[in-house]
Amino acid sequence: MKPYCSAIIPAAGNSTRMAMGQSKQFLPLLGKPAIVYTLQAFEQAKSVDEIILVCRDEDKEQLNTCVHMAGITKPVIFTLGGTSRQQSVFSGVRACASQTEYIIIHDGARPLITWDLIEKVTADAFTYGAAALGVPVKDTIKVTNCGQYRPLKCLKRQAIYLL
Repeated sequence: MKPYCSAIIPAAGNSTRMAMGQSKQFLPLLGKPAIVYTLQAFEQAKSVDEIILVCRDEDKEQLNTCVHMAGITKPVIFTLGGTSRQQSVFSGVRACASQTEYIIIHDGARPLITWDLIEKVTADAFTYGAAALGVPVKDTIKVTNCGQYRPLKCLKRQAIYLL
């Protein structure tokens, strides 16, 4: 019998660095809010039993619309986020079902996660007790204000799981 697994999706940020006037998870991507793709991946992952959405109070209705758009059939629990990501994740942990043995944490504004990656990292967590998923660091090009190009090392994370 597989362990009960709760997925916490922090989506309580206000995207101040984006300066777009809306939360990143609601930005359209191929005609759907970005978070819909995240939700669909967790719906398809057989290892996930419930989804905890950590959000701001003013975003709950829009997130609920995204849950319906994604066709989620698993239990979805909404809980309010805190003033930091750490506080938001802790709020999600407190909202998990009492039988939860494993927790997956994935940022709501990172839509490139797939169900098969979720299955691989949870299988490792079930085997080893914990697991994390990431992608290698890649070089990127930075344009400076003087018009010159220079290589810049930057971390581009598709997903990080803390199980």
